[in-house]
Amino acid sequence: MIEEANASIGSDLQMANHPWRSGTVWVELVIDRDNRLVDCTAQSASRHLADLVGQACWGVILAPIDSRHFAHAPELRFRFPLVIPPRLEQPNSRKLKLLREAGQVREQFMQRLGGPGSIPGIGLLVMNWTATSEGKIHSCQVKTLPLGIRKGEYVRDEAFLARAFEVCQRLDMAPFTEHGTTPVRVDLITTYAPWMK
Repeated sequence: MIEEANASIGSDLQMANHPWRSGTVWVELVIDRDNRLVDCTAQSASRHLADLVGQACWGVILAPIDSRHFAHAPELRFRFPLVIPPRLEQPNSRKLKLLREAGQVREQFMQRLGGPGSIPGIGLLVMNWTATSEGKIHSCQVKTLPLGIRKGEYVRDEAFLARAFEVCQRLDMAPFTEHGTTPVRVDLITTYAPWMK
């Protein structure tokens, strides 16, 4: 379970940790008996890393915990260290540039989609869109899929899909496109859950 949380947070940090900082962050997750993440905190000597991890950890989705583990408490707490190593790639490499842009687009999308309580169920949000070289959205496709480890909590919600499509059409891609004549195609897959911020 700790490995799952580390992997999830680490993936988000690949996109958000810029300029790259390394160090150790202590993370505490609180899970209730319905397997919902109800609290998440991060502590580190680096305020920058603590803030980044404190935001990223709200994206953690763990495999369901057996109900017998909640026999003596309504919530379970997990505290573990997240070690962020120095990055080997050059800070201006194309790979890192694409990761940062993907993270910024996802953040823009999720913020406009709504906060905790406005997202039904748990699943994968798959987005494909084409933007002109000036950043104007040309076409957009959005769909949701079950997430393997929590497929029983997937809900196909037409209102949620309609809202996601509307947000997709209003995305501002201008900061992420290179001027030219060819439309830019973007494919993005992200998880979603009711507790995400």
